[in-house]
Amino acid sequence: MKSYGITPKQLHLKNTVEIFINEHKYSPTISELADLTKSHKSVIHGILERLKRKGHIDWLPKMQRSITIIDDDHPKS
Repeated sequence: MKSYGITPKQLHLKNTVEIFINEHKYSPTISELADLTKSHKSVIHGILERLKRKGHIDWLPKMQRSITIIDDDHPKS
């Protein structure tokens, strides 16, 4: 998996989201990600925001379980 300038914490969270989606066939909530990574929800939210800004993930506003992984071959520059 290519990382395109993301930090180890961002990569870990992105991988966690991807594994969760592959196992459950739906995306995790921020609370579930916080539990899985032993982090606070505010920390998870901040990392997700940065991943979205960098073009690695996306989600629908105000909709739970809508996180999607963006194709690694086409990140934003």
